[in-house]
Amino acid sequence: MSFGKNTNKLTYLLIALIFVGTGLGVFIGWIAFYDGQGGDSYTLNVQGSTTVEKICTLSAVPFMDAHPGVQVTISGTGSGTGIGTLINGQCDIAMASRAVKSSENETAHTSTGAWLRQFTIAKDGLAIIINDDATSVLDLSLDEIKAIFNGTISSWDSTALPDVGLSGDILVVVREEGSGTRDTFNGLVMGDADQEFPDSQYVGDALPMSSNQMIFDEVNTNPQAIGYVGLGYLGNGVESVHIDGVEPTFETIVDTTYSIQRGLYLVTLGDPDVGSLVWEYVNWHFSPDGQYYIFDSGFINILPRRDNLL
Repeated sequence: MSFGKNTNKLTYLLIALIFVGTGLGVFIGWIAFYDGQGGDSYTLNVQGSTTVEKICTLSAVPFMDAHPGVQVTISGTGSGTGIGTLINGQCDIAMASRAVKSSENETAHTSTGAWLRQFTIAKDGLAIIINDDATSVLDLSLDEIKAIFNGTISSWDSTALPDVGLSGDILVVVREEGSGTRDTFNGLVMGDADQEFPDSQYVGDALPMSSNQMIFDEVNTNPQAIGYVGLGYLGNGVESVHIDGVEPTFETIVDTTYSIQRGLYLVTLGDPDVGSLVWEYVNWHFSPDGQYYIFDSGFINILPRRDNLL
């Protein structure tokens, strides 16, 4: 664990204090002067959500460029696994694509004496996707989407669905258990994050995948498939389903007209010590540079980006 261990003789100069709202933490800008004389390097281990992994993988290089001697390792293991790893002391920061659960917080406090602290760094929408063999836009209600995923509607030829040029049995593609994306979809669409009620459970032959990219790839190559991914994973080869006439876009998530949306989080064990590497990494993502890379990775910044300030 690193948690701010200073072995590289960095000197910090605090230059600004900006409060960014409840649940978002505090950003304190700083300048780091590296003495360039070698020594042990900093290491920061970040694990969890494969959705947030896309942000952190992209931001790791500029973060390390701005912090000589720092090495950041990113591992997409799923939100639940990442939080569990954080509680067990096997990573420094967890990535999560859903809010921390009360059970996780209780486990953390019982095990370590500290509560989990979540920082909302971005917004995201969950896009329902189908293969681009579709000949027109598929526009559904949340109830119709739920009926597809629980198996009530099982064929593209069903009269309960509009004709968009797809046919045959529907293959439902979902995230694996422990995924924050799965929990969010279950809560907002299936009506029960824990899927305890029968109609909130996926159809028996639903295909579980361990990442957003794997769902995208399956739907991209299979005209019978339907799945869900974070907004940052939309691309050529799939079509997004409109919900009650609303397409999932940056604009419709910002104005909240698109209904399936969520926050994206970095999670720490307790409040990071001011000046520690964990503290700096979290707060850097609230800076104009950090928010720029959130936007560049396909998600929605919650504070001004670097390019907004030019």
